[in-house]
Parts: sequence; C-alpha cells; structure tokens
Amino acid sequence: MDISVVIPAYNAEKYISNCLNSIIFNTFKVKEIIVVDDQSKDRTIDEVKTVKRISKIPIKIIQTPTNSGPALARNIGAKSS
Repeated sequence: MDISVVIPAYNAEKYISNCLNSIIFNTFKVKEIIVVDDQSKDRTIDEVKTVKRISKIPIKIIQTPTNSGPALARNIGAKSS
C-alpha cells in the first residue's frame, strides 16, 4: 500500500527538516509528502525546499491563502493527495 503523508505547518522552521527526514528514511513505502504551509512567517518553506532537492520521495508544497489553522491545512492536503 502506498501512503501519502500530509504535514500542516506553521512557523515550523526549527523542526520541519527533522520531520521530513524521518518520513523519508521510514520503512513504510511513502508515495508522496504534501506540506501545507499555513502562511508561516519564518523560513519553513525554505527548509522544505532544501530537503525537497535531495529527497527521492516527491514533496509537494502548498500554501494556504490566509492563516486558517491546522484543520483546513489538513483538508487541503488530503484533497491534494
């Protein structure tokens, strides 16, 4: 079974790389990683792009139009998978 992982993120610069690497080096077969950024004010997107360059698993980055909370970010990611 292939798995899509949805990660809602808001100002996650400090831990998003560790989160992504944990998924990438997991034993489960992951089809894609979808990071939904909820209008972060830090370098969350830059950190995701750095990991994306070296990842063998596709990483999709989506940004919400306004800061709306994790529930909306999860729903957007689920629709995208």
